[in-house]
Amino acid sequence: MADLRYGTEWFAKAVKNHEGVTRASALPNGYVRLERKDFSDKDLEPITVAPLLADRVDATVVKAVLANTIPTVILSIPKGVAL
Repeated sequence: MADLRYGTEWFAKAVKNHEGVTRASALPNGYVRLERKDFSDKDLEPITVAPLLADRVDATVVKAVLANTIPTVILSIPKGVAL
């Protein structure tokens, strides 16, 4: 099984000021829930992001992520970025 490490806090802080994000919440499983709006200020369905600290995402990593809970997006954050 892949060793999964998440950049949860880093990603939540980085994305919270994006104009389409109304709230970024860290979840206990390492994912981040994003509440969003479109450019006409209409609320959009929230999404979940699995912000992986990984230089690459292969089939083993994807299977390990999906074994936990299925996120909307699996995002690869190079290990040196999220400090």
